[in-house]
Order: sequence, then structure tokens, then C-alpha cells
Amino acid sequence: MYDIINTMVKTFADKAYNFLCNTTLGYDVPDDVEVISIYDDPQVRKHLYNFLHNFFSDTHKRILVLGINPGRIGTGVTGIPFTDTDTLSRICGINHNLAIRTELSSQFMYRCIEKFGGVRTFYNRFFLSAVSPVGFTKDGKNFNYYDDSVFLSSIMSFLKETLQQQLKLGVYNTVVILGTGKNKIIFQNINNELALFRNVFFLEHPRYIMQYKRKNLEYYTQKYIDTFWQAIKLADNYS
Repeated sequence: MYDIINTMVKTFADKAYNFLCNTTLGYDVPDDVEVISIYDDPQVRKHLYNFLHNFFSDTHKRILVLGINPGRIGTGVTGIPFTDTDTLSRICGINHNLAIRTELSSQFMYRCIEKFGGVRTFYNRFFLSAVSPVGFTKDGKNFNYYDDSVFLSSIMSFLKETLQQQLKLGVYNTVVILGTGKNKIIFQNINNELALFRNVFFLEHPRYIMQYKRKNLEYYTQKYIDTFWQAIKLADNYS
């Protein structure tokens, strides 16, 4: 049941499932870097399948919200972008037998989602993903795709290819990028070259907010919500 869905299916859920489960880096990484092979686990594919078919079993478009790359505690356990095991069951209503664990980015994102109107309202308009849908670790810690310039250069074609593939999920030409530093710069360079998205919004990354700006949590939460509504308005205008 949770094997790769036939590519002829049409719902957003099926396309997203195919994309996430089929996307691999395709070449070796340096010896000190490990790829987070999330979807090799049948249980992860099961939770992903249930999540996607709960919220995305339709054919209408979404707005992509792209983070950096999957981390080892949130997406690296559940297989669902920006979703730790706590939010997967407590907020998304997806039953699982995974150990309950919280992750900062997930906690902030779902804080915003709940204030936006709840998971069903949010996922009716948005899809969470990443500039690099494959995650990495180094020395047991999260490793961002841009942390080493040589590594970044080696996977640049992969980033471009998978961003183009994400357009095929059925998304608007409006995108929200999480990260106002290197993730922003690299995405801008790719988007300028390939002209993938017409309207681009940038927000501070949830991890940065939770780690360094927690005293201003209300401000950043409202900033996220305001940006989501602005993105919807533009997406609808240019659809």
C-alpha cells in the first residue's frame, strides 16, 4: 500500500509522495557527510502517505514554502517537512508509534499554522518543502547544503533539477523561502537563472527565530501570517 504510487495518478498527494520517496542525490558525498535517507523506512513512508492523503487528496494548486533541507530530528524522523513527532500526532492527527520528540523549527511553524487557521486551512493553500529535499548530517549534527562551498558546487545541479521537479507537483508561481541569509541568496541565483517563480517572499528561518529571536515570537508569528496572506493574494491574481 505504501510503495511508490504509479506516476499516472493525479492528486497533489500522489505527486508529492512520488517526489519525496523517489528523490535521491544520485552520487557520493564526502566521507564526513551523511545523507539522511528518510524514505528507506517503510514506517516513514506509511506516515507520509497518511499525512499527504489526509490533507492533499485533491488536484488544486498550492504555494510552495521552502526551507533549507531536512533535519535529523524533525523531517529526518517523520519524513514530513517541518513536522516533528509531537506535531504529527497532536496537531496533524496522524497516529504513529514513534517516540514523541519536539524540534524547534517544527514548533514555530505549527504555531504559525494554528494561528493562520489550522492545519487543514493552511495545507489547503500551502505545501512545505525545501530547496534541497535531501538532508545531510556531519559529525552527528545537521549539515546545511550550503555549509561548504565545494559541497554546494557539487550538488548545484541537483538543487536546480529538484526545484524544477517541485514545480510539477501543481504549484503557483509564487513561493515563500524560509531563510534570509545563504538560502535566500542561493535561491535567488537559481531563480534568476531558471525563472522558476514570478513572486518570491523571504522570511527568517524558524530555527533562527526560535534560537535567537524568541523574545519577539509574536512579531515573527504575525509576520509569517501576513506573508502567507500576501502570497495567497498574489498567487490568486497571477493564477
